Amino acid sequence: MRVEDVGIIKTIELPDSFGRGEIQMGGMGENWRRQFQPRDKKDADDVSIVSFYRGSPAANDDAAPFRFLLRQPPAIVYSSMKNGAGQTSQCSDVIRELEGVLGQCGNNQVANEETGFGGPRFHLEKLETISVGGKNVLSACGYFHDMDFRPQAYFAGLFLDAQPDSPQCFVEEFIFEAQTRPLFDKYYPSFEKAIASIEWKN
Repeated sequence: MRVEDVGIIKTIELPDSFGRGEIQMGGMGENWRRQFQPRDKKDADDVSIVSFYRGSPAANDDAAPFRFLLRQPPAIVYSSMKNGAGQTSQCSDVIRELEGVLGQCGNNQVANEETGFGGPRFHLEKLETISVGGKNVLSACGYFHDMDFRPQAYFAGLFLDAQPDSPQCFVEEFIFEAQTRPLFDKYYPSFEKAIASIEWKN
């Protein structure tokens, strides 16, 4: 399914197994959210691909490290699979600096070391910069969980600088989410293929 004009995405080939879902606009029309869901009705409520524009600029303290990372060659920022190598104090500082850019994913176990009610709600598995269609973007994956660390939703997403030539940084997200690991594993390859098809407006 070819989709055009999704934020800064000029065109993207979404999997045929997905159909168009809900579109939400902000009160002033500045922020928006476009959703795509599986055509298979039994999966439609538990899986989604979402394009989301926040509508307001990121704080300068968040924007600077985000844009700095995107100017560097693609690299892994953090991986929970690297036998602890991703958990250096320098790495933790970078992830804390990106907390605002990462939105709900920013409240993760690296940036938030509290426990109990004030603890993190997202387990970050990997954070890296990757090249998509010639543009560097920030990629994150992991899962949201409850206070007892029981997974509630599995997540993979891209964080984009929607207006790279603007003094202010506007973050756009393109994300995939599934409520269970089997559903994530079932649909994630299609999401990866869709990402590879992206053509940008600028």
